[in-house]
Amino acid sequence: LESMVAKSLSIFYIEYQEGDPLSYLLAWTVPLPYFIVAMHFAVLLFRRELWSAWTFAGYFANEVVNHLLKDVIKQPRPPGSYKPGNGMPSDHAQFMFNFLVLFSLLVSVRCRFQNKLAAPFLQLCTLGAALIVCYSRVYSGVHTVSQVAAGAIVGSVFGAFWFFLGHRFVAPIIFPVISSLPIARYFYIRDSTNVPNVLAVEYEACEKAGSVQKKRL
Repeated sequence: LESMVAKSLSIFYIEYQEGDPLSYLLAWTVPLPYFIVAMHFAVLLFRRELWSAWTFAGYFANEVVNHLLKDVIKQPRPPGSYKPGNGMPSDHAQFMFNFLVLFSLLVSVRCRFQNKLAAPFLQLCTLGAALIVCYSRVYSGVHTVSQVAAGAIVGSVFGAFWFFLGHRFVAPIIFPVISSLPIARYFYIRDSTNVPNVLAVEYEACEKAGSVQKKRL
């Protein structure tokens, strides 16, 4: 054991400038992509929606693209960066803009809100979060502006590609096959892509089921 070299798990290894309040605040935005993935996994686990599974798979496909590009381009991070390895394109920027485009297209194309301002408000909040994360990568010195910009572009393009691939081909062709399988019915794996307002349908179904149960009692 004495000859073994200790290494840290670098996923949440974050540095900030002591005495710099902005650096400290921006450091808290670094784990945001991981929190998004964790929350999406929780939604996928409890909702068991095929579209959620497709989007979740898109996160990992986007990450594979990022690692491939870094290995091909091999551009180092800025001098003085506390993180080692290649930095082109920025993985945080690529993830956040991939999420931004996927989420924005989802609320624009597939979701129906009673309030017309709901979708633009959610999109604006997501854009703000993405820009803050990108700014934090430059401010902390772990990426250059060009690396962050490249990550944002790649993430946006891949997010649009993944959404329309699912919207045009996977959802109408593959989802009905999966949802009709016995194992999908056993685990309540469902396809609600053709339901215009899932929340309204679920609310009405719950109210109806609750009324029936009350009458039985």
